[in-house]
Amino acid sequence: MGSQNNMRVVEKMTAHLDNAKSKGAKVVVGGKRPDHPGFFYEPTILVDFHKDSLVNTEETFGPIAPVAGFSSEAQAWDYINACDLGLVSSIFTKDIDRAWHWAERLNTGITVVNDWTHFWEHHLPFGGMASNRSGLGRIGGRHTLEFMSDLKTIAFNLGKPTVEPLDVGLG
Repeated sequence: MGSQNNMRVVEKMTAHLDNAKSKGAKVVVGGKRPDHPGFFYEPTILVDFHKDSLVNTEETFGPIAPVAGFSSEAQAWDYINACDLGLVSSIFTKDIDRAWHWAERLNTGITVVNDWTHFWEHHLPFGGMASNRSGLGRIGGRHTLEFMSDLKTIAFNLGKPTVEPLDVGLG
């Protein structure tokens, strides 16, 4: 586990955990800075967090995993809809129909089934969905190439020239 980017990130993680705990969340493991210098934070698992907790409504950008189980789909959507972030989501299920059901409805730029959200292949578009706070647009794949390119065609005849080249003195 590497360090965090800066002290503000570490302080944000502490604020998110304090907020969640004040609303009844329990820390299963981790939950504090280790006793050595640097911008480190223990990997943390959090359960029983309230849907309005900062760990559910803000981007923490640190090793905090709020884990929730649900007894109904309506309860799950209640937690999901409390958050307007939409970069990446994960679904874990053995049922392919259920995976499609959720993947099509989640308002995230990438939905990963049966894996964690580290998934980013450079040839695939990456980014959040519009109308949320996870950013607009896409990077990666043809979308980046199209956005950052001016199309130009250049053709080379790699055989013998059909006419003598003209030296126009550009050098």
